[in-house]
Amino acid sequence: MLIAVDLEKPLMFGILAAFFGFLAIILDIGTYYLFRHKSFLKIDWNLNSFNFTSIVLILISYIFCAGIVGFLGSIVNVLNFNIQSALMTGFVWPTILSRIVKASDAEAEEQTHRPEEEEGM
Repeated sequence: MLIAVDLEKPLMFGILAAFFGFLAIILDIGTYYLFRHKSFLKIDWNLNSFNFTSIVLILISYIFCAGIVGFLGSIVNVLNFNIQSALMTGFVWPTILSRIVKASDAEAEEQTHRPEEEEGM
């Protein structure tokens, strides 16, 4: 027996969360240049260290992930269908994603700089 699911509301919720994720990234870029290179997402938005392609990929990944989290969260009834939930999903998800990326980068760096243990001990 198949359960019919109305995807209109979750899809709109995901689009709205993606829009708020886009606003979060734009605000982060604005605060980076306004407040002496301090980003609340801890991303270095210096155009000299990034090329245009990497900035576009960062924007797309953050926005797309916020939309997917909003869509899936609303399908499984973790998130309510209201503007406040979409706003929080869009603004909080880039923060969570940036911390996940930083943690994985730190772990990868730790593994590459760890001296190899000697065999026989």
